[in-house]
Amino acid sequence: MGQDHAGQAAFLTVLVAVIARQTSHHHTARSYRVCLLNAGHLGQTFTLAATALGLGPFQLAAYHDTDLTDRLGLDGITHAPLHLLGAGTPTDNPNPYAQAAGLDAFRRTTI
Repeated sequence: MGQDHAGQAAFLTVLVAVIARQTSHHHTARSYRVCLLNAGHLGQTFTLAATALGLGPFQLAAYHDTDLTDRLGLDGITHAPLHLLGAGTPTDNPNPYAQAAGLDAFRRTTI
């Protein structure tokens, strides 16, 4: 869908929902909504962590579902792609105020 920068990424990660696993925990039609919320939370955490490591992260939801599903060998019903995350080299004009956190910053962080 014109997302040419995705092809230039150092890596891509596709978040896939395993529908049966989610519906076993949440026995309502809202279980799919929980999958979407979880994908959003993971995407946000991914972006924060990748940025702290000095990478240039991005998130995509604009992709051809059928093409991606076929490429991953998924059926699109029991296993469905929700979100695409990627990272690579930051742009040539990074934010001059942003400072990448080193590994030491993660070691000092209490979770």
